[in-house]
Amino acid sequence: MQKYNITLIFGLVLIGFQWNCQNLIERRFVKWEDIERTDSETVSPCEQYTSYIPDTNYIEHTPIKELRLNFHVMQDDEGNGNFQEAAAKQYIKNLIWVANEKLANNEKMFLPKDNNTPVLPLRYRYRLHPATEEDEGIYFHKNDDLYYMIAKGKNRNNYSRTVCLKYGVGLDSIINIFVMAHHQDSLKSPTYQPKSRGIALGNCVKMLNLYYNTTVEEGNTGVYRTEWHGLRNLNHEIGHALGLRHTWRGDDGCEDTPNHPNCWTPGPGRCKDGSNNVMDYNTFKSAWTPCQIGMIHRNLARAKSRNRRSVIKDWCELDEDYDIVIREEIEWNGSKDLKGNLIVKNGGKLTVRCRVSIPGGGRIQVWPGGELRVEGGLLYNDCGRNWEGIEIISQKGEKGKVSMNQRARIENVIDLKKNTQE
Repeated sequence: MQKYNITLIFGLVLIGFQWNCQNLIERRFVKWEDIERTDSETVSPCEQYTSYIPDTNYIEHTPIKELRLNFHVMQDDEGNGNFQEAAAKQYIKNLIWVANEKLANNEKMFLPKDNNTPVLPLRYRYRLHPATEEDEGIYFHKNDDLYYMIAKGKNRNNYSRTVCLKYGVGLDSIINIFVMAHHQDSLKSPTYQPKSRGIALGNCVKMLNLYYNTTVEEGNTGVYRTEWHGLRNLNHEIGHALGLRHTWRGDDGCEDTPNHPNCWTPGPGRCKDGSNNVMDYNTFKSAWTPCQIGMIHRNLARAKSRNRRSVIKDWCELDEDYDIVIREEIEWNGSKDLKGNLIVKNGGKLTVRCRVSIPGGGRIQVWPGGELRVEGGLLYNDCGRNWEGIEIISQKGEKGKVSMNQRARIENVIDLKKNTQE
Protein backbone atom coordinates (compact mmCIF):
# COMPACT_ATOMS: atom_id res chain seq x y z
CA MET A 1 0.00 0.00 0.00
CA GLN A 2 2.83 2.41 0.88
CA LYS A 3 4.64 1.55 -2.38
CA TYR A 4 1.43 2.30 -4.33
CA ASN A 5 1.16 5.72 -2.67
CA ILE A 6 4.77 6.58 -3.51
CA THR A 7 4.22 5.60 -7.16
CA LEU A 8 1.03 7.67 -7.32
CA ILE A 9 2.71 10.72 -5.80
CA PHE A 10 5.69 10.37 -8.19
CA GLY A 11 3.30 10.18 -11.16
CA LEU A 12 1.43 13.28 -10.07
CA VAL A 13 4.69 15.17 -9.59
CA LEU A 14 5.87 14.09 -13.06
CA ILE A 15 2.57 15.19 -14.66
CA GLY A 16 2.77 18.51 -12.83
CA PHE A 17 6.36 18.97 -13.99
CA GLN A 18 5.40 18.27 -17.60
CA TRP A 19 2.42 20.66 -17.36
CA ASN A 20 4.62 23.38 -15.88
CA CYS A 21 7.16 22.93 -18.68
CA GLN A 22 4.42 23.35 -21.24
CA ASN A 23 3.23 26.53 -19.50
CA LEU A 24 6.65 27.88 -18.65
CA ILE A 25 6.94 31.60 -19.25
CA GLU A 26 10.13 32.60 -21.00
CA ARG A 27 11.39 36.16 -21.06
CA ARG A 28 14.16 37.69 -23.09
CA PHE A 29 15.01 41.10 -24.46
CA VAL A 30 14.43 41.44 -28.12
CA LYS A 31 17.36 41.36 -30.52
CA TRP A 32 17.29 43.21 -33.79
CA GLU A 33 16.68 40.00 -35.75
CA ASP A 34 13.54 39.35 -33.68
CA ILE A 35 11.88 42.52 -35.01
CA GLU A 36 9.74 42.19 -38.09
CA ARG A 37 10.59 44.92 -40.60
CA THR A 38 7.63 46.48 -42.41
CA ASP A 39 7.24 48.86 -45.33
CA SER A 40 4.36 50.77 -43.76
CA GLU A 41 4.57 54.50 -44.42
CA THR A 42 2.04 56.99 -43.06
CA VAL A 43 1.84 60.77 -42.89
CA SER A 44 3.15 61.76 -39.47
CA PRO A 45 0.31 62.81 -37.12
CA CYS A 46 2.71 64.08 -34.43
CA GLU A 47 2.02 67.79 -35.05
CA GLN A 48 -1.78 67.51 -35.19
CA TYR A 49 -3.52 68.84 -32.07
CA THR A 50 -6.14 66.10 -32.40
CA SER A 51 -3.42 63.56 -31.54
CA TYR A 52 -3.08 65.11 -28.06
CA ILE A 53 -6.71 65.38 -26.95
CA PRO A 54 -6.99 63.18 -23.82
CA ASP A 55 -8.98 59.97 -24.29
CA THR A 56 -11.20 59.56 -21.23
CA ASN A 57 -11.35 55.79 -21.84
CA TYR A 58 -7.59 55.64 -21.30
CA ILE A 59 -6.89 58.78 -19.29
CA GLU A 60 -3.70 57.28 -17.83
CA HIS A 61 -2.22 57.47 -21.34
CA THR A 62 -2.03 61.26 -20.82
CA PRO A 63 -0.13 61.71 -17.54
CA ILE A 64 -0.61 65.05 -15.77
CA LYS A 65 2.16 67.54 -16.50
CA GLU A 66 3.20 70.18 -13.94
CA LEU A 67 4.41 73.60 -15.06
CA ARG A 68 7.06 75.57 -13.16
CA LEU A 69 5.96 79.03 -12.01
CA ASN A 70 7.61 81.75 -9.99
CA PHE A 71 6.24 85.16 -8.93
CA HIS A 72 7.73 88.64 -8.78
CA VAL A 73 5.92 91.28 -6.70
CA MET A 74 6.80 94.75 -8.01
CA GLN A 75 6.83 97.67 -5.56
CA ASP A 76 7.92 101.32 -5.74
CA ASP A 77 11.20 102.45 -4.19
CA GLU A 78 9.52 102.74 -0.79
CA GLY A 79 8.09 99.24 -0.95
CA ASN A 80 4.52 100.52 -1.48
CA GLY A 81 1.86 100.31 -4.17
CA ASN A 82 1.44 96.53 -4.04
CA PHE A 83 1.31 93.56 -1.71
CA GLN A 84 3.51 93.57 1.35
CA GLU A 85 5.69 90.50 1.77
CA ALA A 86 3.69 88.34 4.21
CA ALA A 87 0.36 89.02 2.49
CA ALA A 88 1.87 88.45 -0.95
CA LYS A 89 3.36 85.08 -0.09
CA GLN A 90 0.11 83.79 1.35
CA TYR A 91 -1.91 85.18 -1.57
CA ILE A 92 0.35 83.58 -4.19
CA LYS A 93 0.28 80.17 -2.53
CA ASN A 94 -3.51 80.38 -2.29
CA LEU A 95 -3.69 81.55 -5.90
CA ILE A 96 -1.82 78.50 -7.19
CA TRP A 97 -4.05 76.21 -5.15
CA VAL A 98 -7.34 77.65 -6.42
CA ALA A 99 -6.00 77.88 -10.00
CA ASN A 100 -5.14 74.17 -9.86
CA GLU A 101 -8.61 73.46 -8.50
CA LYS A 102 -10.03 75.17 -11.58
CA LEU A 103 -7.73 73.15 -13.85
CA ALA A 104 -8.95 69.98 -12.15
CA ASN A 105 -12.61 70.87 -12.75
CA ASN A 106 -13.17 71.86 -16.36
CA GLU A 107 -16.71 73.08 -17.11
CA LYS A 108 -19.12 72.78 -19.99
CA MET A 109 -18.96 75.45 -22.68
CA PHE A 110 -21.81 77.99 -22.77
CA LEU A 111 -21.32 78.47 -26.51
CA PRO A 112 -22.67 77.63 -28.95
CA LYS A 113 -26.08 77.41 -27.30
CA ASP A 114 -27.21 73.83 -26.59
CA ASN A 115 -23.77 72.53 -27.65
CA ASN A 116 -22.50 68.99 -27.20
CA THR A 117 -18.85 69.96 -26.79
CA PRO A 118 -17.21 67.30 -24.56
CA VAL A 119 -15.94 68.38 -21.15
CA LEU A 120 -12.48 66.80 -20.95
CA PRO A 121 -9.86 66.82 -18.19
CA LEU A 122 -7.03 69.28 -18.78
CA ARG A 123 -4.19 67.09 -17.45
CA TYR A 124 -1.84 69.92 -16.51
CA ARG A 125 -1.20 71.82 -13.27
CA TYR A 126 1.04 74.54 -11.76
CA ARG A 127 3.79 74.27 -9.17
CA LEU A 128 5.66 77.09 -7.45
CA HIS A 129 9.29 76.48 -8.36
CA PRO A 130 12.16 77.83 -6.23
CA ALA A 131 15.51 78.48 -7.91
CA THR A 132 17.47 77.29 -4.86
CA GLU A 133 16.79 75.44 -1.60
CA GLU A 134 16.63 78.75 0.27
CA ASP A 135 14.34 80.30 -2.35
CA GLU A 136 10.53 80.12 -2.22
CA GLY A 137 10.09 81.13 -5.85
CA ILE A 138 8.50 84.43 -4.71
CA TYR A 139 10.54 87.60 -5.20
CA PHE A 140 10.11 91.27 -4.26
CA HIS A 141 11.56 94.13 -6.28
CA LYS A 142 11.57 97.86 -5.46
CA ASN A 143 11.85 100.01 -8.56
CA ASP A 144 10.08 103.31 -9.21
CA ASP A 145 10.55 102.90 -12.96
CA LEU A 146 9.33 99.31 -13.32
CA TYR A 147 6.73 98.62 -10.62
CA TYR A 148 3.73 99.68 -12.74
CA MET A 149 2.04 98.61 -15.95
CA ILE A 150 0.21 101.02 -18.27
CA ALA A 151 -1.93 99.58 -21.06
CA LYS A 152 -2.96 102.79 -22.85
CA GLY A 153 -1.54 106.22 -23.66
CA LYS A 154 1.87 107.64 -24.42
CA ASN A 155 3.53 105.90 -21.45
CA ARG A 156 2.15 102.49 -22.38
CA ASN A 157 4.58 99.74 -21.32
CA ASN A 158 2.52 96.56 -21.25
CA TYR A 159 4.45 95.07 -24.20
CA SER A 160 7.84 95.98 -22.74
CA ARG A 161 10.03 93.10 -21.59
CA THR A 162 12.39 95.34 -19.59
CA VAL A 163 11.14 94.17 -16.20
CA CYS A 164 11.29 90.54 -17.38
CA LEU A 165 14.90 90.80 -18.51
CA LYS A 166 16.00 92.66 -15.37
CA TYR A 167 14.35 90.48 -12.74
CA GLY A 168 13.38 87.22 -14.47
CA VAL A 169 14.65 83.97 -12.91
CA GLY A 170 15.02 80.93 -15.14
CA LEU A 171 13.09 82.44 -18.05
CA ASP A 172 14.28 79.59 -20.27
CA SER A 173 12.50 76.98 -18.15
CA ILE A 174 10.12 78.73 -15.70
CA ILE A 175 7.02 80.82 -16.37
CA ASN A 176 7.73 84.07 -14.51
CA ILE A 177 4.61 85.89 -13.24
CA PHE A 178 5.14 89.62 -12.58
CA VAL A 179 2.56 91.09 -10.20
CA MET A 180 2.37 94.72 -11.35
CA ALA A 181 0.64 97.79 -9.88
CA HIS A 182 -1.21 100.78 -11.28
CA HIS A 183 0.92 103.91 -11.46
CA GLN A 184 0.36 106.11 -8.43
CA ASP A 185 -0.25 109.17 -10.64
CA SER A 186 -3.00 107.30 -12.51
CA LEU A 187 -4.78 106.48 -9.27
CA LYS A 188 -4.98 110.18 -8.41
CA SER A 189 -7.42 110.72 -11.25
CA PRO A 190 -11.10 110.36 -10.22
CA THR A 191 -11.93 108.98 -13.67
CA TYR A 192 -9.23 106.33 -13.71
CA GLN A 193 -10.52 102.76 -13.45
CA PRO A 194 -8.03 100.33 -11.89
CA LYS A 195 -8.96 97.37 -14.08
CA SER A 196 -7.40 93.95 -14.07
CA ARG A 197 -5.20 93.27 -17.06
CA GLY A 198 -2.53 90.87 -18.16
CA ILE A 199 -0.19 90.06 -20.99
CA ALA A 200 1.93 87.03 -21.85
CA LEU A 201 5.35 87.69 -23.38
CA GLY A 202 6.63 84.16 -23.81
CA ASN A 203 7.66 82.85 -20.40
CA CYS A 204 7.12 86.30 -18.89
CA VAL A 205 3.54 87.00 -17.79
CA LYS A 206 2.66 90.47 -16.50
CA MET A 207 -0.49 90.72 -14.38
CA LEU A 208 -2.03 93.99 -13.21
CA ASN A 209 -4.46 94.50 -10.36
CA LEU A 210 -4.26 91.36 -8.30
CA TYR A 211 -4.06 94.00 -5.57
CA TYR A 212 -5.08 97.61 -6.07
CA ASN A 213 -5.41 100.96 -4.31
CA THR A 214 -8.67 102.86 -4.70
CA THR A 215 -6.90 106.04 -3.56
CA VAL A 216 -3.43 107.28 -2.75
CA GLU A 217 -4.43 109.22 0.34
CA GLU A 218 -1.92 108.98 3.15
CA GLY A 219 -2.57 106.05 5.41
CA ASN A 220 -4.78 104.18 2.92
CA THR A 221 -3.68 100.55 2.77
CA GLY A 222 -5.56 99.75 -0.40
CA VAL A 223 -7.97 96.98 -1.25
CA TYR A 224 -6.94 93.35 -1.52
CA ARG A 225 -8.74 91.16 -3.99
CA THR A 226 -9.05 87.47 -3.22
CA GLU A 227 -7.21 84.72 -5.03
CA TRP A 228 -10.54 83.69 -6.58
CA HIS A 229 -10.39 86.91 -8.57
CA GLY A 230 -6.80 86.38 -9.69
CA LEU A 231 -7.08 82.76 -10.81
CA ARG A 232 -9.16 83.64 -13.88
CA ASN A 233 -6.56 86.01 -15.26
CA LEU A 234 -3.73 83.66 -14.32
CA ASN A 235 -5.27 80.76 -16.26
CA HIS A 236 -6.05 83.07 -19.19
CA GLU A 237 -2.53 84.49 -19.46
CA ILE A 238 -0.84 81.12 -19.00
CA GLY A 239 -3.18 79.88 -21.73
CA HIS A 240 -1.54 82.49 -23.99
CA ALA A 241 1.92 81.41 -22.81
CA LEU A 242 1.02 77.84 -23.80
CA GLY A 243 -0.02 78.86 -27.30
CA LEU A 244 -3.76 79.62 -27.07
CA ARG A 245 -5.31 82.70 -28.69
CA HIS A 246 -8.46 84.71 -28.01
CA THR A 247 -11.50 82.89 -29.32
CA TRP A 248 -14.21 85.43 -30.05
CA ARG A 249 -12.92 86.40 -33.51
CA GLY A 250 -13.04 82.80 -34.68
CA ASP A 251 -9.39 82.75 -35.80
CA ASP A 252 -7.82 80.78 -32.96
CA GLY A 253 -7.51 77.54 -34.94
CA CYS A 254 -10.28 75.73 -33.07
CA GLU A 255 -13.65 74.84 -34.58
CA ASP A 256 -15.18 74.27 -31.12
CA THR A 257 -14.69 77.92 -30.03
CA PRO A 258 -17.35 79.87 -31.97
CA ASN A 259 -17.46 83.57 -32.85
CA HIS A 260 -19.32 85.75 -30.34
CA PRO A 261 -19.57 89.42 -29.26
CA ASN A 262 -17.17 88.96 -26.31
CA CYS A 263 -19.48 90.24 -23.57
CA TRP A 264 -18.19 90.29 -20.00
CA THR A 265 -21.44 88.85 -18.61
CA PRO A 266 -24.59 87.40 -20.18
CA GLY A 267 -27.28 90.02 -20.65
CA PRO A 268 -30.03 91.26 -22.94
CA GLY A 269 -29.66 91.70 -26.68
CA ARG A 270 -26.46 90.53 -28.31
CA CYS A 271 -25.08 89.31 -24.97
CA LYS A 272 -27.91 86.92 -24.16
CA ASP A 273 -25.64 83.92 -24.74
CA GLY A 274 -22.38 84.83 -23.00
CA SER A 275 -19.12 82.91 -23.06
CA ASN A 276 -17.33 81.13 -20.24
CA ASN A 277 -14.25 80.09 -22.22
CA VAL A 278 -10.96 80.73 -20.48
CA MET A 279 -9.56 82.59 -23.49
CA ASP A 280 -12.40 85.11 -23.76
CA TYR A 281 -12.89 88.27 -21.72
CA ASN A 282 -15.69 87.15 -19.40
CA THR A 283 -16.40 86.88 -15.70
CA PHE A 284 -16.19 83.06 -15.65
CA LYS A 285 -13.12 81.86 -17.60
CA SER A 286 -13.97 78.33 -16.55
CA ALA A 287 -14.10 76.21 -19.74
CA TRP A 288 -11.50 74.72 -22.07
CA THR A 289 -12.53 72.92 -25.28
CA PRO A 290 -11.03 69.64 -26.56
CA CYS A 291 -9.19 71.56 -29.29
CA GLN A 292 -7.64 73.96 -26.77
CA ILE A 293 -6.55 71.08 -24.53
CA GLY A 294 -5.09 69.25 -27.53
CA MET A 295 -3.14 72.36 -28.58
CA ILE A 296 -1.70 72.81 -25.09
CA HIS A 297 -0.51 69.20 -24.85
CA ARG A 298 0.90 69.28 -28.38
CA ASN A 299 2.96 72.33 -27.43
CA LEU A 300 4.08 70.71 -24.16
CA ALA A 301 5.16 67.60 -26.11
CA ARG A 302 7.27 69.34 -28.76
CA ALA A 303 10.80 68.18 -28.01
CA LYS A 304 12.63 71.52 -28.28
CA SER A 305 9.84 73.97 -27.54
CA ARG A 306 9.95 76.71 -24.87
CA ASN A 307 6.68 75.37 -23.46
CA ARG A 308 8.17 71.94 -22.86
CA ARG A 309 11.13 73.38 -20.96
CA SER A 310 8.65 74.73 -18.39
CA VAL A 311 7.39 71.22 -17.59
CA ILE A 312 8.75 69.41 -14.54
CA LYS A 313 10.35 66.21 -15.83
CA ASP A 314 8.85 63.57 -13.54
CA TRP A 315 9.22 60.84 -16.17
CA CYS A 316 13.01 60.36 -16.02
CA GLU A 317 13.06 57.38 -13.61
CA LEU A 318 10.75 54.40 -13.26
CA ASP A 319 7.67 54.55 -11.03
CA GLU A 320 5.80 51.25 -11.33
CA ASP A 321 2.67 52.82 -9.89
CA TYR A 322 2.26 54.37 -13.34
CA ASP A 323 2.62 51.19 -15.43
CA ILE A 324 0.41 51.28 -18.53
CA VAL A 325 -1.21 48.01 -19.65
CA ILE A 326 -2.56 47.69 -23.19
CA ARG A 327 -5.29 45.05 -23.63
CA GLU A 328 -7.06 46.40 -26.71
CA GLU A 329 -6.16 47.90 -30.08
CA ILE A 330 -4.69 51.35 -29.40
CA GLU A 331 -3.00 53.94 -31.62
CA TRP A 332 -0.67 56.55 -30.18
CA ASN A 333 -0.55 59.32 -32.78
CA GLY A 334 0.99 61.85 -30.39
CA SER A 335 4.19 61.87 -28.33
CA LYS A 336 4.15 60.36 -24.83
CA ASP A 337 6.27 60.71 -21.69
CA LEU A 338 5.68 57.59 -19.62
CA LYS A 339 6.42 57.30 -15.91
CA GLY A 340 6.01 53.52 -15.66
CA ASN A 341 6.58 50.36 -17.70
CA LEU A 342 4.61 49.77 -20.89
CA ILE A 343 2.98 46.31 -21.00
CA VAL A 344 1.15 44.92 -24.05
CA LYS A 345 -0.97 41.96 -22.95
CA ASN A 346 -2.84 39.24 -24.86
CA GLY A 347 -5.32 40.93 -27.20
CA GLY A 348 -3.46 44.23 -27.05
CA LYS A 349 -2.11 45.86 -30.20
CA LEU A 350 -0.29 49.16 -29.75
CA THR A 351 0.76 51.26 -32.73
CA VAL A 352 3.30 54.00 -31.97
CA ARG A 353 3.79 56.76 -34.56
CA CYS A 354 5.64 59.45 -32.56
CA ARG A 355 8.25 59.59 -29.84
CA VAL A 356 7.61 57.67 -26.61
CA SER A 357 9.91 58.25 -23.64
CA ILE A 358 10.40 55.19 -21.43
CA PRO A 359 11.57 55.94 -17.85
CA GLY A 360 15.11 55.06 -16.80
CA GLY A 361 15.20 51.43 -15.67
CA GLY A 362 11.84 50.80 -17.32
CA ARG A 363 10.95 48.34 -20.03
CA ILE A 364 8.37 47.44 -22.64
CA GLN A 365 6.85 43.97 -22.29
CA VAL A 366 5.01 42.26 -25.13
CA TRP A 367 3.09 39.15 -24.05
CA PRO A 368 1.86 36.25 -26.22
CA GLY A 369 -1.11 37.47 -28.22
CA GLY A 370 0.13 41.06 -27.89
CA GLU A 371 1.69 43.18 -30.61
CA LEU A 372 3.79 46.34 -30.66
CA ARG A 373 4.01 48.22 -33.97
CA VAL A 374 6.43 51.15 -34.23
CA GLU A 375 5.59 53.10 -37.38
CA GLY A 376 7.99 56.02 -37.58
CA GLY A 377 8.14 56.43 -33.82
CA LEU A 378 11.09 56.78 -31.47
CA LEU A 379 11.45 54.67 -28.31
CA TYR A 380 13.95 56.34 -25.97
CA ASN A 381 14.45 58.08 -22.62
CA ASP A 382 13.88 61.83 -22.78
CA CYS A 383 16.33 62.49 -19.93
CA GLY A 384 19.29 60.59 -21.41
CA ARG A 385 18.91 57.69 -18.94
CA ASN A 386 19.16 54.05 -19.96
CA TRP A 387 16.08 51.85 -20.13
CA GLU A 388 16.09 48.07 -20.31
CA GLY A 389 14.57 47.50 -23.73
CA ILE A 390 11.71 45.49 -25.22
CA GLU A 391 11.03 42.23 -23.42
CA ILE A 392 9.37 39.45 -25.42
CA ILE A 393 7.31 36.99 -23.36
CA SER A 394 6.91 33.41 -24.68
CA GLN A 395 4.47 30.75 -23.46
CA LYS A 396 3.02 27.55 -24.97
CA GLY A 397 4.91 28.14 -28.16
CA GLU A 398 3.48 31.63 -28.61
CA LYS A 399 5.33 34.89 -28.13
CA GLY A 400 4.75 38.60 -28.32
CA LYS A 401 5.21 40.28 -31.68
CA VAL A 402 7.24 43.41 -32.43
CA SER A 403 7.43 45.17 -35.80
CA MET A 404 9.06 48.41 -36.95
CA ASN A 405 9.19 50.31 -40.20
CA GLN A 406 12.31 51.86 -41.68
CA ARG A 407 11.85 55.23 -39.96
CA ALA A 408 11.41 53.79 -36.47
CA ARG A 409 14.26 54.12 -33.96
CA ILE A 410 15.32 52.85 -30.55
CA GLU A 411 17.74 54.81 -28.34
CA ASN A 412 19.10 54.79 -24.77
CA VAL A 413 18.73 51.04 -24.32
CA ILE A 414 21.19 49.54 -21.81
CA ASP A 415 22.74 47.08 -24.28
CA LEU A 416 22.61 48.77 -27.65
CA LYS A 417 24.27 45.86 -29.44
CA LYS A 418 21.62 43.49 -28.19
CA ASN A 419 18.63 45.77 -28.57
CA THR A 420 19.22 48.00 -31.58
CA GLN A 421 20.61 47.82 -35.03
CA GLU A 422 24.30 48.68 -35.42
